[in-house]
Amino acid sequence: MSENTEFLDYPHLKPNLVKKREYQVNIFASCIGKNSLVVLPTGMGKTIIALLLALYTYSQNPDKKVLFLAPTKPLVAQHQRSFSDLSDLEDWRLPMLTSLTPEKREKILLEAAIAFLTPQILQNDIINNKVNLGDVGLIIFDEAHRAVGDYAYTFIAQKYHQENPQGLILGMSASPGGNKEKIQDVCNNLFITNVEIRSDESSDVKPFIQDVQTNWIHIKLPDEYLQPKNILESMLKTYQKELHNSNFLDHYALNNVSRKDLLAASRKIDFKIRDTTASNEELTNAFYLKKVVSNSIRVSHMLELLEAQGIDPLYKFYQKNLAEIKTPKASKSLRELMQSTQYRQAMQLVKTLAESDFVHPKLLKIRDLLQTQFAGNPESRVLIFANFRDTVDTIVNFINETQGIVAQKFIGQQARQKGKKTEKGMTQKEQISILDEFRNGEINTLVATSVAEEGLDIAECDMVVFYDVIPSEIRTIQRRGRTGRQSKGNLYILMAKGTREEGYYWAEKRREKEMNKVLSNYTHTSDSLVGDMEKKGTKKSKSGSILDFIPEADQEPEHETPTPIIKDENVEKNTDSTKPVIIIDTRETQSAVVRHLALKDINVVLKTLPVGDYILSENVGVERKTDSDFVDSLKDGRLFDELHNLSQNFYTPLLILEGNPINQSGYSKPAILGALASIVINMRINVLYSDSPENTADLLEALLKKVHQDKTSSKKVYTKKTSTEAEAQEQIVSGIPGINLYRAQELLTAFSNVENIFNADVEDIEKVSGIGKKTAKKIREIAEYDYNKDKKKK
Repeated sequence: MSENTEFLDYPHLKPNLVKKREYQVNIFASCIGKNSLVVLPTGMGKTIIALLLALYTYSQNPDKKVLFLAPTKPLVAQHQRSFSDLSDLEDWRLPMLTSLTPEKREKILLEAAIAFLTPQILQNDIINNKVNLGDVGLIIFDEAHRAVGDYAYTFIAQKYHQENPQGLILGMSASPGGNKEKIQDVCNNLFITNVEIRSDESSDVKPFIQDVQTNWIHIKLPDEYLQPKNILESMLKTYQKELHNSNFLDHYALNNVSRKDLLAASRKIDFKIRDTTASNEELTNAFYLKKVVSNSIRVSHMLELLEAQGIDPLYKFYQKNLAEIKTPKASKSLRELMQSTQYRQAMQLVKTLAESDFVHPKLLKIRDLLQTQFAGNPESRVLIFANFRDTVDTIVNFINETQGIVAQKFIGQQARQKGKKTEKGMTQKEQISILDEFRNGEINTLVATSVAEEGLDIAECDMVVFYDVIPSEIRTIQRRGRTGRQSKGNLYILMAKGTREEGYYWAEKRREKEMNKVLSNYTHTSDSLVGDMEKKGTKKSKSGSILDFIPEADQEPEHETPTPIIKDENVEKNTDSTKPVIIIDTRETQSAVVRHLALKDINVVLKTLPVGDYILSENVGVERKTDSDFVDSLKDGRLFDELHNLSQNFYTPLLILEGNPINQSGYSKPAILGALASIVINMRINVLYSDSPENTADLLEALLKKVHQDKTSSKKVYTKKTSTEAEAQEQIVSGIPGINLYRAQELLTAFSNVENIFNADVEDIEKVSGIGKKTAKKIREIAEYDYNKDKKKK
């Protein structure tokens, strides 16, 4: 045991690397044996606490795996690199499981001690019944404030707790939420029983906090902006007044209506459209107001772009809408907006300014700040945040024209649709390369979207600039935490004067103040933690060894052969034969339906399906459509092709419609009802309705159990009673492999009776709609096959 009190000493921790901080040791000791949420200011070493707990878990039981989850691939890579640098475990015991096939994951995990991956990968493996969570000793949830709603963290924690109640959880965040309810929500979703929170003012953390000077800079908008701004404000006020007069908005003054209010109004209008007691006049008005609220949201967004981002991003938004109205998917509300006289006037002014290379004063201010910073310290690193990718491009192009500034953009990996074009995101390799160049000084200015807010170990920044104001206390704290880690830092926030950004400023200040108050009520002091530990038989360390914090009975055991964490991919071996099996198309994993199904007492198998979204048996196939997807697929012609394939391949084809497609703009009510009538009557597909993903999952479970019950309740061969000779013929023909009821009816219509079908040539059979050459040959083979041939073999 080391006598050096400056560094931590612990099994598998490399010596003389991790400096001892009492608050980290105290928090780690508190987390042993309890599901814990750790809240620390950015840069205060949450990863060290996670490392210590992971190594403790591994030392106590090498048979148990540790899974480290982080929201993005670069963040996963960063944590894996930190664990590799600070622990003596070989790299093959610390694998990163992003961008691997399931087969490679299975092989690598066999020998892994601590694995690093995104929650989406783990979620898919859980849903597909590939991961044995009973073999996991600890799951670490980085950026734990995401554990709300339908994010993968909530599902993973629920399934983990369900299958392995003794397994430990560690959640980490710099900003868990702005009020007690939000923090409690995270705690409930992660099954947290122990909360460890430190703020900048905590006595044990304060000595390590560096001062960050925050500077709010008011930017006056130029006169050239006022004319298009006034036109857009006039349009927005008219829209909002209509919504207010129809009782869907409480106010209509521009400063009193937020985007949240407009979205709430949209939901109220949807509810009115779904109201079966509404008169035709009320429905007509509701459909009209749906277009009004849609355009209110668009114009509100355009105003925000103009005020906070500049002419160039607004002009690009206009061009995107211009491209969209040329596509079949364009909504009526967008078409009407772009045809309005006021809109055209405003956009003509914007176009003129954009083509004259008019510069937003925020850009000029950023250039001044950068020149001053680099003149005083040429080795500085500067990070600039902007909300939108178009703005990031504008900033990079503008400041790179200035000598001494070498800027690069840093955006997420997700591709974005821009009209008919797709704008690619950055690959993980590109992101890591850019961060390395930033650390090495090849780049001195990074211009980033929100992807740089969470956790990434971006090189120590001497200056951080917010190009725009965000009303979120969580995002503000994360952005601000990019500076002032090792030394004093400067933060500059640019705010357009006389715009909604001033409202965002006061909202953010109020929410952060409320969060700090909540955190101060939660905060534990170091002394109280020591007292708690002493009561539990642990003792405070006088040296740098963490072993002194662990009960003496807990000694490091001998290592045994690790057990597999991933089960056999074979469906028969990978599922409980007593439970019904549902096969789900892999593309459905993005929906909450699949997560709800995975929590039920059924076997879920993910596969790439050529037809349908869910297969309940060889006879029952299900297509699921949300209301918006139903309308979109009706517009582009996919709907009837998909449903025709479903009916061709399943005896009982089902369509589950989630929501009400009549709410969606783009098609009239008679057109929607006509399509549904055609699906039921002409295609003989049953349509079932659901109002939420959760209810869709309940419906699928009920259908699956009914199918499973009918298959297992009796060994008798079920024979459907037929009331007519025609139905008896349908039953005979549909008994041929590959022939469902729909195909049987087509064959009987073409050949009149069963005898003619079995006597027909392959060429004649394949002329029938829906019958291919392969199926035609199969019919001939069955018709000619010698039944006694198999009996003789027996």
